[in-house]
Amino acid sequence: MGDLTRFDGCRPTKMILVAPPAAVSPLAAEMAARYGDRISMVPSNPEYLELLPQGVDKAFALAVIGRRLGIAASEMIAFGDGAHDAPMLAYAGLGIAMGNAPDDVKRSAHWVTGPSDEDGVAQAVERIFGMPAC
Repeated sequence: MGDLTRFDGCRPTKMILVAPPAAVSPLAAEMAARYGDRISMVPSNPEYLELLPQGVDKAFALAVIGRRLGIAASEMIAFGDGAHDAPMLAYAGLGIAMGNAPDDVKRSAHWVTGPSDEDGVAQAVERIFGMPAC
């Protein structure tokens, strides 16, 4: 990782707490009780709990990129399969959930493609553009 002192004085952009899957929900409750008005939280894997500044998520990132590049949300396509992807899928003009995504993530998307392990992104590209993906 190199010398971490180069980050002295820098504020973290994200923290990931790692715990046994059964401990993530209680940990989220504890973090919400302590910091709920100052942070956003999302489980990104069964054993990960991501903590970010309030209002920061993948939709926020897409908005920033869109402003910088002059791309409207309606012109964006986003793919995702995890809870941390739900805001991004709802924000993009076309949000596509992977078939293996949890049901709540699927509900945030415009439509659902095949699972990741069945080339779901390629299936979606073929559907959108009417041609096989490379």
